[in-house]
Amino acid sequence: MNIIFKKNNFKLLNIILILLSFFFLSKWLKMAYFYENTIHTSSDFGIIIQSAKELWINKTDIYKLSLEYFDNPQKYSFEYIFNSRYPHLFYLILFPITFFEIQLAKLIWFIMNIIFLILITNKLVKIYNIKKMKIILFFIFCSSVPLENCLTMGQTSLFILYFMLVYFYNNSSKSLYLILCGIKYSLSLYLILFSLIREKKYFFYLIMINIFAVLIFNYLIGSYSLLNFISPMLVALKTGSTNSFGSITNFIFFRENYYLLFSFYSLIIILLIQKKIIDFDNESFIFLLLSALIFVFAQGMYSYVLTFPIVAYTFSKKSFSFTDYIVCLYIFFLFYYPYLRHFDQKLFDLIFYSNISSFLGIIVLSIFFFRIRDLKKKKFIF
Repeated sequence: MNIIFKKNNFKLLNIILILLSFFFLSKWLKMAYFYENTIHTSSDFGIIIQSAKELWINKTDIYKLSLEYFDNPQKYSFEYIFNSRYPHLFYLILFPITFFEIQLAKLIWFIMNIIFLILITNKLVKIYNIKKMKIILFFIFCSSVPLENCLTMGQTSLFILYFMLVYFYNNSSKSLYLILCGIKYSLSLYLILFSLIREKKYFFYLIMINIFAVLIFNYLIGSYSLLNFISPMLVALKTGSTNSFGSITNFIFFRENYYLLFSFYSLIIILLIQKKIIDFDNESFIFLLLSALIFVFAQGMYSYVLTFPIVAYTFSKKSFSFTDYIVCLYIFFLFYYPYLRHFDQKLFDLIFYSNISSFLGIIVLSIFFFRIRDLKKKKFIF
């Protein structure tokens, strides 16, 4: 009877968590799509799909338009600013959605993100063998502020995370998955470096497909300038804020030396991969994700969905050490501290949140580095 009672309790808990998950998702849907001022709902995807529509319908060089008018959006009559900083391939992939009005396209993207969220949860459950924790895991994701930020802004982070997962852990179609997760290089940069060193043939496919995408783009706009190959990077450099680098720049003394620090850290990553200290294991994957969050440019709160695998990883542990509690503190702070702004904006300070999350992130990054080192039973000498 006690066993049955416990099973019934567990089922009841799952039902409650599923209902709460749908509550959060419906709330994020309302914020992303149904708010009265639609221009500020899911605005990031609004900018993206506007660029895709302009490319496919009017055959416009969207990167040139971004460079010309970003500083003065009043010069043109578009609904959103022009900030086409994604690679050419992404705007080509979005072709089917360009047949819909922007507001409806944003709803479609929201639904697609929910699908990616479910796929990510299922994938993590299989990777870490935590089937019994599936509903709890899904609820934690749904209730987290990074997911709220990602869905309501119409960001691409879930899309990228899913393909990063299947690239790293699948044995088939790896080239396709690498190509798709490479669409947002600020999140997948170190995974791309990993492929360059450890799986060169997949990196070759990544480069070839992106060259092919640029050629199609050139054909659509009727221009064959070699400059088109680096257009997204030119837009990113011009339109990016000086403070929109990796979260390490939340510490004021790193801001002026960001590129030097980024280059030095990237060199360390390359050495770790070459020495096979970073390998095909769970700790290495999380280490690469955290490295991107902390050191690579242009990360926002929505990028913290990359910490979802850490939650699943922690659930898979049979016993907790002191460092596991630090990891839990990091996740709890990332996921739930920003809720304070809903009660009192004065209680939530963005600078404090950024600094503490960066500080804890560096500690957790170090924890996973030492776990990798212990796992491989090797010593790394700088």
